Amino acid sequence: MEKRFKRRGTQRLTRRNTENELTGLIIGSSMRIHTALGPGLLESAYEECLDYELKKANLKDGIKRVANNL
Repeated sequence: MEKRFKRRGTQRLTRRNTENELTGLIIGSSMRIHTALGPGLLESAYEECLDYELKKANLKDGIKRVANNL
């Protein structure tokens, strides 16, 4: 049996999709960084790498933009 969901508005669905994409980008980048660098570094080292990766992914302000959207 196929379930059908009511749409509550395209703006809300679009925002949710955007948030999911942003979350996936952040988590994916974080995991790649941790895999490449390994455990044991200071948080600031990981933060700098994440900032670089987010800027490379066309988030112009890097971590600052992500933090402001929370």
